[in-house]
Amino acid sequence: MTATSLDASLETHRYPLVVLQGSVAGRGFDFVGLAEMLASHGYVVALPAPVDPPSQFAADFALIADLQQGIAQVVRELSADPGIDATRLALGGWSVGGVPTTLYALSNDDTDAIISFDSGAIYNYGAALVRSANADLAAYDGGLLLLNAGVTNAVPRDTSAMDAMTRATRREHVAPTMTHAHFSNQLGILRSLTQTEAERAAIRADYSEVAAVALEFLDEQLTP
Repeated sequence: MTATSLDASLETHRYPLVVLQGSVAGRGFDFVGLAEMLASHGYVVALPAPVDPPSQFAADFALIADLQQGIAQVVRELSADPGIDATRLALGGWSVGGVPTTLYALSNDDTDAIISFDSGAIYNYGAALVRSANADLAAYDGGLLLLNAGVTNAVPRDTSAMDAMTRATRREHVAPTMTHAHFSNQLGILRSLTQTEAERAAIRADYSEVAAVALEFLDEQLTP
């Protein structure tokens, strides 16, 4: 029996939108666990991914422009859904996916928050791409959450682009046992990157904390 047949009013909700962009080669599996968790807490989560991702790619401006265009299309199409409130919008990116999410936020004032999941924007190649877009980094006044790997890798870090967002409401969290790759949350990646159950348990605990920090940040930034 429906509410309509009982002459009762239907309660409708409009849920905030979170777009999470992983790597080009992620084949849609990046962020799957995190997306399910956020969805269970009242967020609509989109995971854009190339239809036919390449096994190898160059992290250049042409690629970033394509990914940014894909993000724009996702936001535009989901904005038409009556159950989605795209005026409450957060973008999150891991690896190369953190560059187009950052650039989208800088060029679209509809973005309330950015989450860097150890994103490429804090490494030298990504920071250079962000700066090369000539965006006004200091103009961004939304939320900025930097979730960083505690285990460094061979790619040099460069936080200059993020540091230039001086008006942002900034938070930072370091996951001590996690590497850059662990942030992808891909199916099966935890077991493939670890050797012992003790390692897996430590990383699971770190990722749970990362997810909790991200959820708390989204609640702060997207709650009306």
